Amino acid sequence: MALLKAFNPHELSAGTVLSVATGREDPLDRILSIVRDNLTAPTPQHVIVSAPRGYGKSFFLRYVQIKLDEIAKAENVPIAMALLPEELPHVKEPETLLAEIRRTFLGEPADTIGVSWVADDGQAWDEQVTRLDAAIEDRFDGRPGLLVAAVENFDLLLKKAFAKQVQATRLRQLLTRRGSRLMLIAASARGAFDRNYDRPLFKAFEEISFEPWSIEQTLAFFRLQRAAARKPALTEVQEAKARAVATFIGGTPRLATLIGEALLEDDPLRAADLLEKLVDELTPYYKERIEVLPSRSQALLDALLRGGENCSATDLARRVGAPSQPAIAAALDELKKDLVVTGEKAPDSAEVLLRVTDRVFAHYYRKRILSHGLETCPLESLVDLLAVIYSPEEKKREADKFAAMGLAREAQVFERLWAADRARSLQRLVENLPNEQTSKFDQLMAAWCCAADERRHMEGLAILDRALAEATITTDVSKEAIVLCRRAWTLGLLGQHDEAIVAAREAATKAESAGAFREQAESLVGVAWNLGRLERHNEAVTAAREAATKAATVGNIYAQARSLQIAAQSLGELGRHDEAIADAREAATLAESISARSLMILLAHVSLPLRPASIDLEHAHKSYEALTLDDTEEGADNLGLYFDDIADIATRTSSWPRLITTLTTNPDGAEAIVKSPYHLDEPGSVVARTFLSGDRDQALKMLRHFASALAQATDAASDPRLARLWAAVLEASAEKIVTSVEDHASLSEVAGIFAAHPPVPPRVTALLTAAAAYHAAGRDPAALARLDPDLATTLKAVFPPKESEAKPLRKPRKRRMVKNGKG
Repeated sequence: MALLKAFNPHELSAGTVLSVATGREDPLDRILSIVRDNLTAPTPQHVIVSAPRGYGKSFFLRYVQIKLDEIAKAENVPIAMALLPEELPHVKEPETLLAEIRRTFLGEPADTIGVSWVADDGQAWDEQVTRLDAAIEDRFDGRPGLLVAAVENFDLLLKKAFAKQVQATRLRQLLTRRGSRLMLIAASARGAFDRNYDRPLFKAFEEISFEPWSIEQTLAFFRLQRAAARKPALTEVQEAKARAVATFIGGTPRLATLIGEALLEDDPLRAADLLEKLVDELTPYYKERIEVLPSRSQALLDALLRGGENCSATDLARRVGAPSQPAIAAALDELKKDLVVTGEKAPDSAEVLLRVTDRVFAHYYRKRILSHGLETCPLESLVDLLAVIYSPEEKKREADKFAAMGLAREAQVFERLWAADRARSLQRLVENLPNEQTSKFDQLMAAWCCAADERRHMEGLAILDRALAEATITTDVSKEAIVLCRRAWTLGLLGQHDEAIVAAREAATKAESAGAFREQAESLVGVAWNLGRLERHNEAVTAAREAATKAATVGNIYAQARSLQIAAQSLGELGRHDEAIADAREAATLAESISARSLMILLAHVSLPLRPASIDLEHAHKSYEALTLDDTEEGADNLGLYFDDIADIATRTSSWPRLITTLTTNPDGAEAIVKSPYHLDEPGSVVARTFLSGDRDQALKMLRHFASALAQATDAASDPRLARLWAAVLEASAEKIVTSVEDHASLSEVAGIFAAHPPVPPRVTALLTAAAAYHAAGRDPAALARLDPDLATTLKAVFPPKESEAKPLRKPRKRRMVKNGKG
């Protein structure tokens, strides 16, 4: 299951597990207590950890392993834990399980065990028991130690490897023998498997079952998850969203891990896609779960989901036409025992309300069975949640975004939700504002400010219309100018740029007639910005420079700097790079003088993509450094967006140490750069272009500089996210050079430069050395056969092997003809 393996907890570091562990304190304490007791007990107690899929059993077992390791080291206690792989397809015989426990315990390679070809008469089992006992004895030097073996999906393993009575009996004898130093923690998705009194394993384990996370536990996980990722704490608005998300998830840790972050980071399409993929990957498992249920239990499950969850047993009996609640008790007990259905007490009565335990299973059933054949938008599975966690303005923005992407169904979902909000909002506006035309102007403007701060721009327009009517009645031209200026900016933010330009120009005219020159300058800035958004760049430059002049006259430094920033942006779009750099530089100086952080960030967006050959090095690095001032997630994304621009400049000007210093204090930004879809290979691209232009010495000089700087930065990285970034840049750059340069001598020298720095990933030098050998052989297909298959595939895709010299064709052999009359 590719999707789920991306979240394999067995591969998580101890630090990561400890930083996000949530809501399983009681089960952990119980297991640790049992382990301590087992150290001196004559016969060890074994444990079943039972919970539906997605409840965090794998994570919990890794958590137990880490805690036991801590206890062993801190208290010098002879305890060790062998955490077996989640999937054990090769374990089909009992003795293979013991061999796998021993192999994992000793950390031996996979090829040290094999599978049994013939059925065991007990000898192979006994041999493996002896070998495991010896390994435990040897590890603990004769001390009475304890090996804790954790095996997942043990309920399924029993059916494969211990199906025969004699096999299950041997297992029980192993688990219950006196003096045993082996404790088994068996995870099961179907509840306790030792309940059948006529089976050998009856009551051989203590069951520890998991409950779904409470809303508070889910919120705690979100907070820990963000802290572990070094993201800012949840804002008050995000807290409210998180609570709604927690309710939707229904206490399922897997859903919290997979889609919680996507929903909190305003990426509903990714959340819906992840949910869809999860359902697809688990479909075979869920089909099997339904098929093994008794027919009446299947009927109850269908009725529960078809009629709507959180219903009482009485209502469920009514849905299936049963005469009474007791009539469905046995079938309902089967669902509860198998952890398919759970019940929770209603908040306002003693009634118990039933729901499906595994929320992914509930989504699967609705998608595959209840909605079969219906072409629905993926977002419809989240629609109730989207209605709660998105503000009206956010819904409108999402609708416009999806429409622009050509995703009509997704846009319609948000448009529908926004329309409902808009109707409610306008109704509130009518109710809350006075109907008389005597409402105070400043009250309306204060209401607009509040709406603008919360990005409720459509509601803000309605308020500005009332404010403009108020100003017109009182014939206060300066107030009319203020309203029109604000209206122009609001329209621009809503993408209605033509209307915005009309409003801004009218505002500038009224401001001039009223002598409100600061307002006039700000209105002209609005004209320039909206012209730029319409790609009318020549007009935008003219308007921006006029606005800058007006602003300078009245000492409005912010408006002056903003105007020059807009002019620089349009000049860049027109290809007038020298003028653009000059205006951007002047704007940056003005912004710094008034500590206008937001404007400095905007200027970075303008300056960095220009990349002129005669770049002002100081201005370039200051522009990128300005991006680090934005501590929002968008700010981190912008570091990724412009990384290729600053990497190009740093490579050409040998200024990588300054760029490394900038990012050393921003590991969040480093992580965003690694995850961004933009060009991590830009240094390699600069070097490759220089090679291809014929300037080999300059190419090697640049390469030595950035390879050395990044290798040293990798060594010195105090945060793994920084080390990952530098390693990724080195690897991507090497691949770029390999896929661009064919000269084998140059490639050999490049490989030597990379090889001189140990922190460089081994694959980098291996790829370069392979490419040099391949080109030195004239791209002979035979040369590929001697290379690592992955490296050969990479090279063959970019530089196909050259055909060998054509050999002269033999004349076709004449076919023997049979003459007439001859045999």
